[in-house]
Amino acid sequence: MSERNKAAAVRLFTEIFPNGTFEDVAAIVHPDGIGHEAQPGSPPGPEGVWRTITFLRATFEGLSYEVHHALAEGDLVALHLTMHGKQGGPLPGGIPATGSTVALRMMRVLRFGADGKIAEDWGIRDDLDMMRQLGLAPSPT
Repeated sequence: MSERNKAAAVRLFTEIFPNGTFEDVAAIVHPDGIGHEAQPGSPPGPEGVWRTITFLRATFEGLSYEVHHALAEGDLVALHLTMHGKQGGPLPGGIPATGSTVALRMMRVLRFGADGKIAEDWGIRDDLDMMRQLGLAPSPT
């Protein structure tokens, strides 16, 4: 089961986020799935994930994910990955498109339910580094 969950988690980011359909999301995310870092007011389950995907595709041209490590144990999968894209759309808070490319590093932990679908998702991103790459925050000296 762990290997199946790991393959599904990797597929979510490497295939579904850049190119998948809502039906692909619904096949992998539990209807009541919780995204612990979702935007406030975002619905649970596939609809919430689809909103995130739609936002990312509109904001980052050429959206792709590079998985560096994928570890699975029991019902949990941990991913170390980097999101790549060119900021061609606005970010929340009225931040206009910069046209800069980003490599956003992150860690994700996904919990799979007994039905084999993603029931919970936690994530940590290096947003400060992304803002530096976009020229919107100073680089450390």
